[in-house]
Amino acid sequence: MVEVIRRLSLLNEAARAMTTLMAPDELLDRILDMLREVFGFDACALLLVEPDGQELRIRRARGYDEQVVESFVGRAGGGVIGRALLSEEPVVETDVHRANGYVAGVAGAVSEVAVPLRLDDAVIGVIDAESTAALEFSKEDLSLLMSFASHAAAVVHNARLHADLETRSAALDRKLHVQRLLGQAADAMLG
Repeated sequence: MVEVIRRLSLLNEAARAMTTLMAPDELLDRILDMLREVFGFDACALLLVEPDGQELRIRRARGYDEQVVESFVGRAGGGVIGRALLSEEPVVETDVHRANGYVAGVAGAVSEVAVPLRLDDAVIGVIDAESTAALEFSKEDLSLLMSFASHAAAVVHNARLHADLETRSAALDRKLHVQRLLGQAADAMLG
């Protein structure tokens, strides 16, 4: 019971910390740090869905092989991560060597859990964790992880919207500046 209360307290702190407005990459790093703190994952990664909706790319990772981080492309239905994307449900593999299509992200991994980042009716990414020890997930553990993933999906989406808004605003500012310069030049030629 004490462990459950500790984790709920950490989860509450994580939720409050994630709502602080920050750049998307900084936010992804913060989410991974909190996954490690709240759930004790040694190796975890955040994958986001590509615009085609069928592929996932690792955007940030802790404890994963660098070559895998740079080159991995997950596809809906393929491997543990792809199954989580396609089913829109968490996938827990206690023995990755028996998992169909498993791609090793962590040397010596034994188990893996992949939880979709759901936003309304869409999956925008997947939280993945691999371990060199057998992961034992109770229903409560999985429920907490799913709750964390749900909140993470919302703040990732909001950070993306904010970054897009800033990009568009800067483009409009540049266009306005050019229009002012053109207006000043026209006034000088006419006056």
